[in-house]
Amino acid sequence: MRQLEQISAGLPILALIAPNDVKKETCEANAGSRGRAQTVVIFADLRRDQERPHTMRRRSFITLAGGALAASVSRPTQATPSTNRDELILPRDSRVRTGGSRMIDIGGGHQVWTKKVGDASVKVLLLHGGPGADHSYFECFEDFLPQNGIEFYYYDQLDSTNSDKPSDPKLWTIERFRDEVEAVRKGLGLEQFYLLGHSWGGMLAISTRSLIRNT
Repeated sequence: MRQLEQISAGLPILALIAPNDVKKETCEANAGSRGRAQTVVIFADLRRDQERPHTMRRRSFITLAGGALAASVSRPTQATPSTNRDELILPRDSRVRTGGSRMIDIGGGHQVWTKKVGDASVKVLLLHGGPGADHSYFECFEDFLPQNGIEFYYYDQLDSTNSDKPSDPKLWTIERFRDEVEAVRKGLGLEQFYLLGHSWGGMLAISTRSLIRNT
């Protein structure tokens, strides 16, 4: 773990792995506008054999992703109350509700926690920092991304808050964490998507991009 901490000490604050059909100038312009926040934008054809998703507000996502964390300290917005408090809206089917949460099997008898927020064709998988942090500081995205047509996924890495905690130093390697991200991607069924990593998660996103390209 100490070796990983030393590696992560000089990492970029954000690394955004974007499908390569996003205009490079758009990403660079928004990355440069973040001020002190150093943003690395990598372009990857995450699944070259898949059709391109239909056009969405890509420019909006790149702007929001760079600014939402800073905006989390602003005054929270108030929820709009229901106009008819006597009417209870129930699900239309009998499925068990999990609030978007899923445990993903990553091999070796271990599982990691994920949670889907929103429902849209633009999809983002978040990689938190650390190692050893968790998804919680990304929760500010809930006030920005779903409202702008963007679906995203929280994910606690192995040994983090909601995931399994084997506490085995042999598992604390870049290669194993990279394979873990790929297992999560497959478990969630993500093909064309954005990979947004912060700090240690930024380096992990760049490393995972190399794995995806080789496969």
